[in-house]
Amino acid sequence: MNRYAWVGCGLLVAGLVVGCAKSDDDVVKDQISALNDMAAEYGKITDDATADAAKPKIEAGTKKFNEAQKTIEAWPKEKRESTLKKHDTAFAEAMKKMNLAYTDATRKAGNKVIEPGLKGD
Repeated sequence: MNRYAWVGCGLLVAGLVVGCAKSDDDVVKDQISALNDMAAEYGKITDDATADAAKPKIEAGTKKFNEAQKTIEAWPKEKRESTLKKHDTAFAEAMKKMNLAYTDATRKAGNKVIEPGLKGD
């Protein structure tokens, strides 16, 4: 293959990698989505059996939330504050929804319900 073909392939790969990166808003939306997913799973809990069934999805939501949190914490302070401010209302609503669902689930299934395990500042 000639040199120009290699350069073209390299540029194509670089373009795909850059194009696949998530926007700042998408990272915060991932957190909101994770909270909503966890709230839905907590909302399905009615007893010990449903608490056990919900555990893998709650753990997946926790992982998704915490991975996004690591990304957000790596941002410069100004970027973090401005991006989070744009999504403040939706984030607060999702967090409240998840917390209420968690509290309700613990009333129904007690200590079988796993805690969210969310990390953040």
